[in-house]
Amino acid sequence: MDKSTEKFILDIIDHGKDLTLATVRSDGYPQATTVSYANDGMDIYVGIGKNSQKADNLRRNNKVSLTINAPYKDWNEIKGLSISGTVEFLNDAKERACPNFCVRGRVS
Repeated sequence: MDKSTEKFILDIIDHGKDLTLATVRSDGYPQATTVSYANDGMDIYVGIGKNSQKADNLRRNNKVSLTINAPYKDWNEIKGLSISGTVEFLNDAKERACPNFCVRGRVS
């Protein structure tokens, strides 16, 4: 990835407020939920309930799609990311700072 693309992506990740995470339900339909997130560069972390439907979906199928939008005042300013990839559960207490259950994905 070239530096200007990486800068564009990091700017949106760093300044976005929420992330919409889409997972695959057991019946094959998507489930999209708006969640809070944190990042460390291109690594994105999402806290989810350990026994939530989203966690169950991810245990079955770790493929996701997500969107993050930069803050905007009107339609002409909308900039955002649409990303697909896979996630991993973080189980090491030293690695995760989430109060419930964390998943991590990496933009590449």
